Amino acid sequence: MSLLFNQPAVNDYATDDNMVRLLNGRQILTRDDIINSLSLNYMHDFVDLSQRLSKIGNNLMTEFAEQELLNAFTDSRYDVAFIVGENAASIDNIHGFIITKKPYCAKKPKAYGLDLLCIKEGISAGSILLGLYLYCIKSCPAEQIGFLDSVDSYTNLSALCLYSKFGFTIDKSFYERYQCFGSYENVAMSVNLYKMKRHDIIDIVVNIHAGFDKLPICNIARKYQFAIGALENLKLLMDEFDAVCIKNQLIGAQYMAKFNDILYQSFDLNTGQFIIIYKLIDQIMDTSYHIPYTFRRPVQVTLFKIELDKLLALMYNKANRKRIAPANNQIARNFMIGFDEILESPSPKSPSPKSSSPKSSSPKTKRMRTTKNTTKHLTP
Repeated sequence: MSLLFNQPAVNDYATDDNMVRLLNGRQILTRDDIINSLSLNYMHDFVDLSQRLSKIGNNLMTEFAEQELLNAFTDSRYDVAFIVGENAASIDNIHGFIITKKPYCAKKPKAYGLDLLCIKEGISAGSILLGLYLYCIKSCPAEQIGFLDSVDSYTNLSALCLYSKFGFTIDKSFYERYQCFGSYENVAMSVNLYKMKRHDIIDIVVNIHAGFDKLPICNIARKYQFAIGALENLKLLMDEFDAVCIKNQLIGAQYMAKFNDILYQSFDLNTGQFIIIYKLIDQIMDTSYHIPYTFRRPVQVTLFKIELDKLLALMYNKANRKRIAPANNQIARNFMIGFDEILESPSPKSPSPKSSSPKSSSPKTKRMRTTKNTTKHLTP
């Protein structure tokens, strides 16, 4: 069995003095602990448990969660750990779970990927289970990296900001070089643990240290986060679009058809904020009609990406309450006017966190912020 959550490492983590205070009577249980505590003896027991626990967290992920939970009890590549209340002998008392997989993909055979992280609504335990995952990697001879893909990417901010707090960064190599994930729709992230100490992880979990610098979108005014997240997601999809087109040498009509698939089928265009983006796309396309037909489609795509970068910069400045210079073109001005109007309506709620969810292993040193006005440098 692929046991990342082995009993000695879990006990060492859970019995740290600071963790004991944070857990406050809650327990962290391994797969074997749950099997023994709930007397799971037959396949139908595991199926029933998987069905019931799959409803924790994001309702849109229920089917996936049910299958991965069953895998965690029956497939040797998986492992699972749970956080429960004081009475473990009850399914209803399970507050959340985390599932890992090794090998997650053929090109990373010695690394444990984070497959799924689900927490019951209203329960604060995401940091505890994510910290457990990283702590157990540091306690075993596996490759010292953590990696995942976060569903809904930049519009799933509760997950994205939690991961970046622990040093995870966007890492496209897990799509391209390692081929662990198939689509840019879920953002791939990784963290390098070679220079991180086990006590560093616990310090972040219990808030002795505030953690690593979060992604910029985590620190802006809430009313702008969803729309900026949608634009960031679109930028990710454009990166995938480029990769597909270069690999397959798509040109002309094929190139534009793929572009349209990404633009128009990736979002719910009934949402007010996306209607503005939709109109923006049309305006950009209109600006390229003077270009000879043979070159028009690729140029339209290039124009769109340029405008998208400009808009993201404008939106971040506005969200950070910085003085914004007048937009240098009518498209950007129209977008900002329309967007200000649409902000008067409530934004959709972000979905709950899921990990199946990197700049990757980088020699750069990142600053680790602390609640005590000191700094500590770690390399994620």
